[in-house]
Amino acid sequence: RSVGNIIAEIEILVDRYGVDFIGFVDDNMMASTNRVLEFCDAMERKKFPITWGCHGRVTSAEPEVLERMAQAGCVWIGYGIESGSREILSAMNKKATVEQAKAAIRNTRQAGIFPNTTFIFGYPGETLETVQETVDFKRDLGIACGSFFATPYPGTPLYEQIRPMIPDEEAFVRSLGNATEFTINLTGFDHGA
Repeated sequence: RSVGNIIAEIEILVDRYGVDFIGFVDDNMMASTNRVLEFCDAMERKKFPITWGCHGRVTSAEPEVLERMAQAGCVWIGYGIESGSREILSAMNKKATVEQAKAAIRNTRQAGIFPNTTFIFGYPGETLETVQETVDFKRDLGIACGSFFATPYPGTPLYEQIRPMIPDEEAFVRSLGNATEFTINLTGFDHGA
C-alpha cells in the first residue's frame, strides 16, 4: 500500500474513532529507509495527535532514521533479537550480529524510542553457554522483557527440520501453544536439566 493510503486510513481512525496510538504489525516497517522517511514526512505534515510503534530489524536501526521516526511520533520499535549468542543467531539464519543488536537497542533508546525486544530459548544447538550469553546480553543492556521458547510451527523451516521425528503430527500440532510454554526439547539438554 502506498504511504498516501496509509495516511488516509490513519485520518479515518483519528477523526472517526479518536484513535491516539497505532501499532503497525508489518514484519519490518523499516525495511525501506526511503519509505519510512516518506511516512514520517507525511505524518508530520498531517500533525496527527497520535503516537505509533512498529517492528524492524536491528540492521535497519540507523540513528538518523530513528531520530526522524521519533520526531514523527514513533514511541516503540519491536526487534526480534532472539539470542545474545553469535552461534544461535547463525543457526537461526538471522543475518544480524550480536553487535548490531546491541547498537540497535542503544540507538533506539538514544532517539527516545522504547526498544521492545523478544528472545527465544531452546533453539537446536542451544547450550548452557549460549543461554548464558543471552542472559548476559539482556542484563548488560538492562532488558527486562520475557522470553519465548523455540516452537516449531507448521510451515517454518524449524518444523520441517523436526517433522520426520514426529510420531503423531496432528497431536503434536495441537500441543504447540503460543511459545510461552516449553512444549518440545529441541536442544541437547537432558529433559531433567
